[in-house]
Amino acid sequence: MIRLTSVLLLLTLSLATVTTARADEMPVNTLPIADLKAEADYQVKYVSEALQNLEGDDKYDGIRKKVKRAGGTLAVVAQVIAHHPEAASANVAAADLRVAGIAIRDAQDAASAKTALEAAVKAYNGEASGNAEESSEWKGLIGMHDMMEVINFRSSRLRRGVRRLKNPDEEKLHAVAIAVLSVPMKADTHEVKVEAEIPDWQKMSRESQELAVKLAKAISENDADSAQSIFDQLGKSCKECHTKFRHEEE
Repeated sequence: MIRLTSVLLLLTLSLATVTTARADEMPVNTLPIADLKAEADYQVKYVSEALQNLEGDDKYDGIRKKVKRAGGTLAVVAQVIAHHPEAASANVAAADLRVAGIAIRDAQDAASAKTALEAAVKAYNGEASGNAEESSEWKGLIGMHDMMEVINFRSSRLRRGVRRLKNPDEEKLHAVAIAVLSVPMKADTHEVKVEAEIPDWQKMSRESQELAVKLAKAISENDADSAQSIFDQLGKSCKECHTKFRHEEE
């Protein structure tokens, strides 16, 4: 009888552990690893083109904010890749890519940005330094203001493209970006001035992530009607969040 009770107790604990693990799983982990890698590539190319088009290193201040946002987004995407169940198949040195993204984000001049970009390219191609920490806190990978600027920009691209889905591969990445940025959004609660409202912030951030993941999948399936409906839901969710919480520049 004692043995049976012990077995039942262990089974109950095991089921509870599995249930908790499933509840804690991030929706972004259900995105194809190829989509996450494509978004990382998008950010690396963006920084590369910005630096290539720079008329002179002394003109870096003109692009610094955009490069900063790309670096922060890259750091987040890299960490999402690192936590993904199929991370190994990406052939990306995700931890090093995150570190490189942070270096791009923090670059104060063109030379520093170029050095960080070189490290990002190596990491994207799977060259690991062996020195990068496997993971980092989500909070702080990208500042809240920069995060919102990126989300607003990618949303504007979706608003124009989701109706007809002429370029689904490109439009899908905008949804992927919003999904991954919703992860650090949930972790960074400094915008919440009333502690009792933190669960509301986290719930809304989670909803943003879930909807953006669904949107990316609808676009992948070339389902314009579903994509439009989900995009509208995402917009409504964002509006409700902005109404409840005031986002201030850092």
